[in-house]
Amino acid sequence: MLWLRRLTRLPGRASRADVLAAAGTYTTSQSVTINDATSGTTIYYTTNGSTPTTSSSVYSGQITVSASETLEAIAVETGYTNSAVSTAAYTISSAALPAPTFTPAAERTPPRSR
Repeated sequence: MLWLRRLTRLPGRASRADVLAAAGTYTTSQSVTINDATSGTTIYYTTNGSTPTTSSSVYSGQITVSASETLEAIAVETGYTNSAVSTAAYTISSAALPAPTFTPAAERTPPRSR
C-alpha cells in the first residue's frame, strides 16, 4: 500500500498532500491512500498527470492504480491558499517470465558416423 500524507500547515496556505512512499514501477496494481488529519480540508486529485483543481475528483478513499499513470493531488481548505501540487508517477508492467530450464541440462551429442 502506498500512502500520500498531509504535512504541517504553513501560515495562510493549506498543507500539501505529499508522497510518503516512493512511486515507481510495479508488476501488480497498487492501492494509494491520501491521508489528511485536518477536518475541513478537501483533497482533489487527477490520475492523468494534469494539475488538479477544485473541479477535479474529490478524494474519498483508496485509489487503485492498475495501469501506468501519474497521480497529482492538492489540499484545499476555506480561508487558505490551495496547497502545492504533489505528484507520484506509477508504472504498472507485466513481469517477464524467465526462460524455461531443463533438468538435467540437455547434452549435445555429436551425430553418429555411418
